[in-house]
Amino acid sequence: MRKLLVVVLAAVASVLFVPSAYAGESSSACSTEGYCAARVVFDDHGEHLYAYDERADGHGVYVYYERSDAPNAGEFTNRNGAGSVVDHNMSMPEGSTIRYYVCRIDGNDVKSGSCSGWTHGTA
Repeated sequence: MRKLLVVVLAAVASVLFVPSAYAGESSSACSTEGYCAARVVFDDHGEHLYAYDERADGHGVYVYYERSDAPNAGEFTNRNGAGSVVDHNMSMPEGSTIRYYVCRIDGNDVKSGSCSGWTHGTA
């Protein structure tokens, strides 16, 4: 009887005291205009933003972001041409959040009407 009690208590303890793994939230956004010429992906594993240029249209990719763990907003571009991707390592603490949008750019100018809405992710 004592062995059975020990086994049952051990089983209960293993269920009650197992720490849960934190689950972040990856997300993505596309430029507007009816097709996804500029795409950004937030990967919660490693906290990376990836800017993809999906179309050979002569335009680059602009990404603007705000983080809950940093006082200042940030931005970066992908000007490497169609089919390219730029990896922006965010190094965010677990549980912190990010919101961002993506646009197409012509030189340094954001192309009017091309920006996605705000998209959110969690590290």
